[in-house]
Amino acid sequence: MQFLTDFMSRFGGAVMFLGGCMVAYGIIQIALASREGFTSGGAQIAGAIGTLLAGALICVASGYFMMLDTSWAA
Repeated sequence: MQFLTDFMSRFGGAVMFLGGCMVAYGIIQIALASREGFTSGGAQIAGAIGTLLAGALICVASGYFMMLDTSWAA
């Protein structure tokens, strides 16, 4: 079924885009927190690193999702 393959490709691409946005947002948060100083912004930096890692994991998961075999649907 071509529909399932197209859907998985588009959905995986959209999820990867959102994960990339989270990575960029985490980097921006780290930059803003480091501007205030690493000693006073520890909680902000920890949250920013969490956002960065979550976005990276989402990107990896969406890449795995796009590689799944859909030949069984044909």
